[in-house]
Amino acid sequence: MGHHISFRSAILPFSVAAALSLTACGAQDAQNAQNSAESSATTSAAEAGAESGADQAGEGAVTLEGAWVKATDEDMTAIFGTLENSSDAAVTLESAEVDVDADAEMHEVVQEAGSSVMKPVDGGLEIPADGELNLEPGGYHIMLVNLGEPITPGQDLKLTLHFSDGSESATTVPARAFEGAQEEYHAGDDEEGMDHGDMNHGSEGNDH
Repeated sequence: MGHHISFRSAILPFSVAAALSLTACGAQDAQNAQNSAESSATTSAAEAGAESGADQAGEGAVTLEGAWVKATDEDMTAIFGTLENSSDAAVTLESAEVDVDADAEMHEVVQEAGSSVMKPVDGGLEIPADGELNLEPGGYHIMLVNLGEPITPGQDLKLTLHFSDGSESATTVPARAFEGAQEEYHAGDDEEGMDHGDMNHGSEGNDH
């Protein structure tokens, strides 16, 4: 007696197996896609956070507004303006640099024996939280010493300021003519021997 095998019944197990295989592949593909999307989102968030941190470190809360420098053909001059601090913590201006041949220092003008005397400031200039510090003739200022070239009216200097919070601020400082009364330079104990001589510097009418 011969055996009769139904073709339909023979292919049924293969059809079921194929369907199960396709279902498993589909689920795996969906899982892979989800994992890839989550990984991309995590990477993007990390990159965004890094960029944000870099911006915060590079661009601080303190800016120099209304900056200008006194034009001169002497070997020193000064930069003025207003340091504005938009943060809720005090920040100290620790150092500065310019794109001309000169050294930048922080100075102040004080009264000694009836005369206006200019002195270096130790420890930098502190800008109060949510406040400002004026850099002006006759007061605090950024002094440029050992100038290797004249600074002419209309010339632009590039000034970079470095602060105690690790940030920095860059600004363009235009030069302008300014005349004034003469005042003396007082060298600190650690600057004895510096040949600064008499300075034209100080309050309104000073030539710095």
